[in-house]
Amino acid sequence: MHGKVLATMYLFLIFITPCLLWLLIPAIYSPWYIENLLSSPLVMLLGFLALTMIFIRYLKMKIFLLSIFVNGFVIGLSLYKNEGNNKSVHCSKSITIFQFNTMYDTLNTQELIIFLKEEKYDLVVLQEIGPMIRKKLIKELSPAYPNFITGISQTKHISTDQLIFSQHRFTHTKYHQQFSTSHLIQSQWHINKIPLHLFTIHSPSPRTHTLWKRRNLSFYQSIEQIKLLNNQKTMLVGDFNLSSHSSRIEHFTKALSEKFIGSWPNLGYIPTYFTLAIDHLFVSDSINICSRERILGFEYSDHYPIVSNISL
Repeated sequence: MHGKVLATMYLFLIFITPCLLWLLIPAIYSPWYIENLLSSPLVMLLGFLALTMIFIRYLKMKIFLLSIFVNGFVIGLSLYKNEGNNKSVHCSKSITIFQFNTMYDTLNTQELIIFLKEEKYDLVVLQEIGPMIRKKLIKELSPAYPNFITGISQTKHISTDQLIFSQHRFTHTKYHQQFSTSHLIQSQWHINKIPLHLFTIHSPSPRTHTLWKRRNLSFYQSIEQIKLLNNQKTMLVGDFNLSSHSSRIEHFTKALSEKFIGSWPNLGYIPTYFTLAIDHLFVSDSINICSRERILGFEYSDHYPIVSNISL
């Protein structure tokens, strides 16, 4: 009998190994594919299913149900930990920021144009903008957003997939080049007569070891540039391709504040509760993030647009 009890305990421990590893080893950076895999707490579910297939002949219903509960509880808690902290705070005279990875879509551009004209945000930050869409967006949106950064520097021969619009002026725009393209754009954004140091970024998706290294280098590049400002009013916004569940996110949150909200993937069969926060907005301590929310209805991209309200 004692042996059966021990065997049952060991089997239970085996089945909750995924959530134990998730809780005990949160700071794995490499190899690159392991860090990508651990970017979502749903990896615990995959681990549990794999263990179920391996040990199915020894499985008992009580152990199975209890281990489902334990793993499910940790998964739910990990997901809630991010969005549960994203509580709205009332701010008077808030500033609105719209950010969106359009996924190089050419068919639904008019839908985005109509939406942005109606809403008239203070700042619009777009990624994955192709050459033809860029020309159309500038032509159609410049009357509503007369200030814009094209994402292209003719003098430095730099072309990015970013496009930034505002109702307030930009000055001192600078492109920080990395490899053959630039992922980081810096400017001074003058809003309510207050200059704010704005950085926009679109880091490479870490699909390969090379892209993973380039993505990480783009982070370090932005962090170093922000350090040079000595705690002046600063905002960093864009598609980071970095999950908020990654320990690497701590490099940003040491100096800047954020409220995480899931933005990827935008797929009809995946509830928004299970999305990952990879489109971020970080601000210096002198700026308050009032709220962040997903915008539904843009089904042509695999990202959800995010609208943030901040106060200076």
